[in-house]
Amino acid sequence: MSVLRPLLSACVMLPLWSGTALAEQSSAEPVKQAEVKAEGPCAAIFSEASSLLNDAEITYRADGCTLTNVTFNAGMYQNWTAQKVEISSAALDEKAQTLPEWGEVHIQSVGFWPSNLPAMRYLSKLKDDGFSLKVAYRWDKDSKILNVSEARLYGKHIGEVLLSGSAELPELPKFDALDEPTPPVDNIKLREISAKLDDQGFFVNYVMMTLVGLIGYDHDPEPEVEKYRSMALAFVAGLSADMIGNDDKQAISRFITDLPKPKTPAEIHLNFDPAFALAPAEQEPLKLLGDIQKVLKIKAAYAGQ
Repeated sequence: MSVLRPLLSACVMLPLWSGTALAEQSSAEPVKQAEVKAEGPCAAIFSEASSLLNDAEITYRADGCTLTNVTFNAGMYQNWTAQKVEISSAALDEKAQTLPEWGEVHIQSVGFWPSNLPAMRYLSKLKDDGFSLKVAYRWDKDSKILNVSEARLYGKHIGEVLLSGSAELPELPKFDALDEPTPPVDNIKLREISAKLDDQGFFVNYVMMTLVGLIGYDHDPEPEVEKYRSMALAFVAGLSADMIGNDDKQAISRFITDLPKPKTPAEIHLNFDPAFALAPAEQEPLKLLGDIQKVLKIKAAYAGQ
């Protein structure tokens, strides 16, 4: 197994698509990993050497652990950092092969640094504008239902993005699956997905930066952005009445029109009845879309101006 074990890995990698700075280091002084005996589920999570712990300080607990001064080396002298990472989970045997039945990960003040030079590390201690991520899930072994009660991305330059959902999952994923470029999804059936957004810079500071980067910096991206907006509006207009009501359709259209600066909080709820089996990546997109339309119901709310 590699450094992508398990909950910490999945959640540390999630925010690695955008960049910001690190918050001031915690005043707590946890004991160095080498000075304490590993215990609890984190003894299994970090059963093999991890570069995440090279400079980190770790405090083990019976239900998890706390890491501070976390650095993830992204290559090319680039680093992602976190002020603190809190992990809690169900008990794990040291030789456990699958994720725990429940888990929570809270990554505080994620920051990106284009250099690992000492000066950058010093500056990382002074910044206070990083974003944070919290994820909580529980898997019921009797019903085989996985509930993600919270996947929250927040910060003073983001606002808040909150996702939740549930899916049918016959068994918990193995740790090794997290290391695969494309984890297998064939046995997952989606039941519902909800998203709430209180935008205070999420689209302007993060989404648009990523989108413009994909379009390319060598020409004006605005025509391409407007083309994507028109395509999205046309797609929403074409959704059937069986899938979405007119008020919900208008709410989504208002939201798309106002992007990248939504004027009020927004919500969207997707319900799959019956549960929708995720298809392998090689399935034809048009067939996949047709299959989704047969089982999906959409509710949305956005006031706009």
